[in-house]
Amino acid sequence: MLRALLGCWAIVLAACSAAAQPVPEGFARQPAGSLARLIEPAPLAPGHSPAAQQARLRAVADSRAWVIETGPLPVPSSAASNTGAPQEDWHVLLAWRVRLRAEADARHYRLLSHRNDVWYGSTYWAGPDWTRVGKDWHHPGEKTPAVRRFDVPRDGRVTIAGRVAKYHLAPNTDGVRVTIRHNSREVWQAELAGGDGQGVEPQITLDVRKGDRLRFVVHKRRQIYCDTTRWDPVVRYEDGETFFASAAFSTTEQGHGGWFYEMETGDGDTWGLPRLWAVNKDLTLCESPLAEGQTIVCDDRSHWPLLVLADALDQSGVALAMPPAVPWRFSAHFAPQGHLELTLRARQSCAASAGPLTPSRSEMWRPPPIVVLPYRGTWLHGLLGLDQMVSDSAVQELSALRQALDTTLRRVATAGAADPDKARLPQLCLWFLVQADWRREDKIHQTPAAYYAAAQRHLEKAVALCDDLRRGQRPEFLATEAAELARLKEALARPATDLAAAREAWRRVRSVKRRVMLANPLLNFGQLVFCKRVPTSYSHLVMQYFGWRARPGGGLFVLEQPGWSLACRDITGGRLAEGNVLEPRLSYDARQIVFSFVRPPGESLEPGRLANDQDRGFYHLFTVNADGTGLRQITGGPYDDLMPAWLPDGGIVFCSTRRRGYARCFGQQFSPRWHVYTLHRVEADGSNLRTLSYHDTNEWFPTVSHSGLIVYARWDYIDRDAVTHQNLWATRPDGTNPQALWGNATPKPHCTFQAQPVPGSHKFLATASAHHSITAGSIVLVDPSVARDGLEAVTRITPSVPFPEAEGADVPEYYASPWPLSERYYLVAYSPQPLVWEPGANDPAALGLYVLDWQGDRELLYRDLDIGCESPCPLVPRPTPPVIPPASAATGDACPTTARVARTAAGRLETATGSISGQPVESADTGELILVNVYEGLGDIRWGQIRELRIVQIFPKTTHVANVPPIGMAGEENGRAILGTVPVEGDGSARFRVPARRPLLFQALDDQGFAWQTMRSVTYVQPGETTACVGCHEPRMSAPVRPQGLPLALRRAASAIEPGALGGRPFSFVEVVQPVLDRHCVRCHGKPVSADAPHLSKLDLTGTPEGQFTRSYISLCKDRDFWGAGTNPKNAAEALVPRFGARNQIQVTPPGGQYGALGSRLIKLLRQGHYHVRLTSDDYRRLAAWIDLNAIFYGVYRPEDQARQLRGQPVAMPEIQ
Repeated sequence: MLRALLGCWAIVLAACSAAAQPVPEGFARQPAGSLARLIEPAPLAPGHSPAAQQARLRAVADSRAWVIETGPLPVPSSAASNTGAPQEDWHVLLAWRVRLRAEADARHYRLLSHRNDVWYGSTYWAGPDWTRVGKDWHHPGEKTPAVRRFDVPRDGRVTIAGRVAKYHLAPNTDGVRVTIRHNSREVWQAELAGGDGQGVEPQITLDVRKGDRLRFVVHKRRQIYCDTTRWDPVVRYEDGETFFASAAFSTTEQGHGGWFYEMETGDGDTWGLPRLWAVNKDLTLCESPLAEGQTIVCDDRSHWPLLVLADALDQSGVALAMPPAVPWRFSAHFAPQGHLELTLRARQSCAASAGPLTPSRSEMWRPPPIVVLPYRGTWLHGLLGLDQMVSDSAVQELSALRQALDTTLRRVATAGAADPDKARLPQLCLWFLVQADWRREDKIHQTPAAYYAAAQRHLEKAVALCDDLRRGQRPEFLATEAAELARLKEALARPATDLAAAREAWRRVRSVKRRVMLANPLLNFGQLVFCKRVPTSYSHLVMQYFGWRARPGGGLFVLEQPGWSLACRDITGGRLAEGNVLEPRLSYDARQIVFSFVRPPGESLEPGRLANDQDRGFYHLFTVNADGTGLRQITGGPYDDLMPAWLPDGGIVFCSTRRRGYARCFGQQFSPRWHVYTLHRVEADGSNLRTLSYHDTNEWFPTVSHSGLIVYARWDYIDRDAVTHQNLWATRPDGTNPQALWGNATPKPHCTFQAQPVPGSHKFLATASAHHSITAGSIVLVDPSVARDGLEAVTRITPSVPFPEAEGADVPEYYASPWPLSERYYLVAYSPQPLVWEPGANDPAALGLYVLDWQGDRELLYRDLDIGCESPCPLVPRPTPPVIPPASAATGDACPTTARVARTAAGRLETATGSISGQPVESADTGELILVNVYEGLGDIRWGQIRELRIVQIFPKTTHVANVPPIGMAGEENGRAILGTVPVEGDGSARFRVPARRPLLFQALDDQGFAWQTMRSVTYVQPGETTACVGCHEPRMSAPVRPQGLPLALRRAASAIEPGALGGRPFSFVEVVQPVLDRHCVRCHGKPVSADAPHLSKLDLTGTPEGQFTRSYISLCKDRDFWGAGTNPKNAAEALVPRFGARNQIQVTPPGGQYGALGSRLIKLLRQGHYHVRLTSDDYRRLAAWIDLNAIFYGVYRPEDQARQLRGQPVAMPEIQ
């Protein structure tokens, strides 16, 4: 009786005065801006039960979550009925209020993310494209002004100061607009010109209140080029308290010292409102976006007590769970006052009581506990966090919920199975991830039509998948699933209008389809090895693999039950977690893994201060046994060693910057560290490291074909576009015989990366990737036997994903790391997040592991919500390709050395005495090249017209910024040297020696020294190598025409290169061309302008230096701009000096010299007897050689060497060749 009276007294107290429930103290420790920080106790309305007032809080799971426990409560007399209970029978167990942003304009802003790069002396907070806020500077984005925000700590009067001026002074740019805002009101603005380094000083005084927001905004005007703006705001109270923006700049947290870093989105709906996620009784997921004035209700009749409230940006939230023992009801109401009211009620049911309630029994009951989990991340972090709480033995309060969920999971996940009790059961957390993935893929809206449309689409693909997998199997294989699909087809022919029925039909179709996909015998490999890693801080095809750009986190892992469980083990026990693992590869016997690894420097690195003198922040090669033992570093030094793959002989092929060199199109942000990485090899113990490739720009992702060749991607842009040519090449394992395999004249995709040979096929599976982002995009099959170039050789496995950049910048999802199981089934990594472009960083947890089929359909195998997962590979042995024996004399154990043997379209050159391909030659410093018929591939040309081949050596760039110093006016050219010429026999054949380990190109010259064709690529030979080709740019897929007898060049010894007057040293315009101009031209084109000879003003052909060139060079080359689309037949015909400009889109070099000396208007004028000028044969050869070398001015990169060339002095061959 006394207990009943006390209960009644408590109800009276609750009715007389509103009270509030405490909020877990850990909410206040959540990061600034998180949803939990906005939650506060809500006053209880009069008349409600006092349950929330009596709650006690207890921390669990290492204080990551809290249990809300409520003491015994009186049982209302109406509790004997489960339906029709009056409102007062429900006890309020939780009553919170979420303070949403109060100011109307706040939804126009989003917080930036910190980048550990250094720009203008500090790290910075970044958003899309170039949106950045640093310690004392801003840079706006294309659509997102850069904002520094200060939250006012107290009422008072403040003065705002801090001069704002352009940091990047560029008078030819359009400058910026800067503003200061007090809440939503603009209180100051100014316009700064592009070269305004003085700037302006705002001196404004404001009356402010605690919680006001002051924003310092930098907008672009028309363009964002060179818009970095210096601004270090100062906020000073009248009493002297001062807040300096730079002094409080934080690299770890938003809100430090009251300062935040944002971008203005311009979209009033960007912030929006929180979203509520719930789990339906059939374990499907339900999303409920909130709207003003709306109330969302979840209860025990349709939902499990698993609820997640996520903020509108899906960056944080709070998750709730409770045992399913009693009726419960959760409501979320967005009040007009601008806050969200959250209420959780429960009541006792008959089932929950100990028996019929009578006056003699105790009329008290204990409400179920509530587990509350604040989280950072997506709503899935909250849901999986709850699942962990449910599974955690330390949270005993949820054990009943665990049992109920497991029972339901078996029912829904095995629907249609032959024996549900014996069917394999997925892990619940994985099941939630799978469903979230389905919803995201199908873009499900909560309508019957949306569910039925998705169900119908997947049913058709599931039937095709099932039919394909059953082909050649026993009749009973997947027979139950095939019958279930037939039943579902009949059911979908009669769609219902009920939402629950539509959702159930969709779930059943997707469940059966997944079960069919996972039944694929190719997936019966057991365990899967993969890596977890955070992608680079700078998204670019080259810089993404610089060790100093790496972000830490991850390691090597084995997935125990792919597709059924998230259980995985860290192979090295966490020893790699502090660094970044890249492209692991399993040995053929599945016993060892080789991978690249870097420990990123602890502090930010400023690009301009980096060098190649310390082994710090570089990727190196490591090996480890598959069981985690034997971790070993096998390379070192100040070089990046990347993308290793096992060779059939037990060695390792990889890419390395040990070749040394820089890209010709990079800016300062790429640093003075070596940019160029090419093929190298090393033994598994780290010995005998040597260079395989002497290409002048980058190479990526070596793998080994079924025939034993190394297949890789090469960046090939000698006088070509720097963006569009990163496709497939092949070479022998000793570095001999580099040849274009597919796509060297194909502009899209821009990059064919991560190629892997398909088992039992001559095709390759690859990622069609972008130039200005990370390795990611669409998945393709490439069949080089179909075509050497063009998309006819390509099958698009994921056509819904465009070729990034080549087909546009809007890439809302992407794939990476494909591993073929067959021509129709693959393992891949997949991201539902959009691709981020240079200079941004991609989502660190974007990629998960999937199985993908030929229809482009995928099913999730594994995902870690906190970090990306890449490079899946079955942990089983696979066939070892044949070992191709060395074909050269290159066997040294020091870097650099290398080797090469080439082959014809038919594979080798047959002679009267047999094959000569691969025969050693005498000198260890040279190789031998054989050309069967130069006229093959030269088009309509008179037989006998080609008399010589010019041998041109290309130099790797040795200065790290594009066009600094410039080589010529085409832009982004190579320095180069004419080595000399070799004769071509009357039948078109040639045989000659060339220096080994040097990148070379060839030009087919007529009898006057003019190039009919120029090779816009490079090749090289290894010491002692002999290599042969059929002709000049012959179709690789065609067999050579067998010559009548032995080619003439093979009946004699190999020719030595004849240097002539121009060979053997770097080219120089002043040395080679200016003497011709001085003898024949400057007498007219070097005089002052006169009234009677106005034509003389058009060209100044004197050797007078002007800028970085001479007046003569500028006069001859300035009449047309050949950049990009400017390289076209019209410009070539009209220009005095045609050339291939940087970024040109001429994919295949047309024969006939259209863009060289044969197409030059200057040459035509001179041949026509321009003002009776008569040049000698040597003069013409000099002019032709210059124009055919793409009209370069300098042959070298070093400024001191260029200065000597400008003075007309010869220079030696550079150190790095």
